[in-house]
This record gives sequence, structure tokens and C-alpha cells, in this order.
Amino acid sequence: MRQHAAWLYAADEQYLYLVGEANELYQCGIVGLQDRHDMVTDALGMYSWAIEHGITRETHYCADCCYDVIAGGHVVGTVNSEGIYHGPEPEPQRLGYISRDPLDGRTYLRLGQALERAGVVRGLVIELDVGGTLLLVEQIPSDFRPWRWPP
Repeated sequence: MRQHAAWLYAADEQYLYLVGEANELYQCGIVGLQDRHDMVTDALGMYSWAIEHGITRETHYCADCCYDVIAGGHVVGTVNSEGIYHGPEPEPQRLGYISRDPLDGRTYLRLGQALERAGVVRGLVIELDVGGTLLLVEQIPSDFRPWRWPP
């Protein structure tokens, strides 16, 4: 798992780890007081920005998370950590892709081989262009464990 996943699933522990690293490096004489201060400030910034703005993986689509796609109370597919939308088991087919548009900053569901726009993602809801909605429900990977903490 990438380090970013630790911020998603274990933000408190990630922040404490980075502050501990900064303190240890300072106490060992590897970095000076200003560098320690900068490291702690960076860690706090990464930890707090999303919290202050209410943008968390529990309320907004996150490209590094995995989701079940729900329609009418039934799972109709999944979205993996790369944004690829697959149909349901047992033979999941690639149906489309969820991605952020660099021009307008919005996140869209694109379907088919041509990846034509099919809906807009707002929070954890996909508003389909043809009407209706799909719900994204996060799947926390069963094997997730931050790499720096023992089981």
C-alpha cells in the first residue's frame, strides 16, 4: 500500500508516527530544530486540511479507495483504487472509469470503450446523466495494515 493509504485509513497513527520521526531525528542530531519544526508543520498540514474542510473518505469519493456500487439496494459493481468500474462477480467486466477532469475539477463516471461521460460524482453519490443515482460504499481492504505498525 502507498503511504497515502495510511492517511486514509489510519490518519491519527500516521500523524503521530511522523511527529515521532521528527522528534527522533532531532534528538539524534540528524536534523536541526528548524527542520524538526518544518517536519511537524508538514505532518500537521497533511493531517488537518481535509478534516478542517470536511473532506474525508467517509463523505467524498477518493481515488485511492475501493467501493461497491449500489443501485436500488443491490451491488451492481465495484470501483477499484485506480478508479476502474467493474461489473458484479463472478465475471467482473470493465464497464467504465471514474476520474477527475483536469479542466473543470469535477469527478465524472465515464462508461463504455469510448469512456463517454455518464454521470457526475458528488460526495459518494453518482448522479447519472440519464437520471437516477448510484451510491458508492467504501470497501476497506481486508488485508490493509499500515506497513510500519506490527499486526
